Amino acid sequence: MKTKYIDLIIIGVLVCCIVILVQNPYKSEIEYVYVDVEQDDKMYVPQVISTISGSNLTTLILDEFGHVDKHITVDREYELVREVDIRKFISEHFNFYKYESEFYDCDDYAFRLLGEFTISGWSGIPIGVASFETNKSSHHVVNFFVDSNKECWLVNYNEIRKVPEDWQIRYFVV
Repeated sequence: MKTKYIDLIIIGVLVCCIVILVQNPYKSEIEYVYVDVEQDDKMYVPQVISTISGSNLTTLILDEFGHVDKHITVDREYELVREVDIRKFISEHFNFYKYESEFYDCDDYAFRLLGEFTISGWSGIPIGVASFETNKSSHHVVNFFVDSNKECWLVNYNEIRKVPEDWQIRYFVV
């Protein structure tokens, strides 16, 4: 049953990850570009510091997470931005909802946050979903991202941190 659940999650992530990224050749020259989101709202897009190939990103993530049962890296190239930009985006543009077991728990949160990044200027950033076995032998789903320093970070609800040593990753999709 868990295998079917994990396969459904992976399929859901794949559907969420299929986006068209409009390339802006000038964004490496500008720290922040503001785009109209709605009538009076403006949203910044981060400066791309560098890019990384999908295969190199996979290697970097596997080096950080260790053994992985399954993994999918969807794109051929990703854009790396500063950790502070991702933190700013999450804190300013993502509404944190109250945890509700089975109805708004870790997997619901992770997929909703992933969806927030599927917009122009942000969709090239390597942010994904990962499933872990935690130190309590329980299954937990979180987001993760790789920043311009090529460091992996977990987003566990409103906390951004490094991977705990006693967590074993089962799969990831980015």
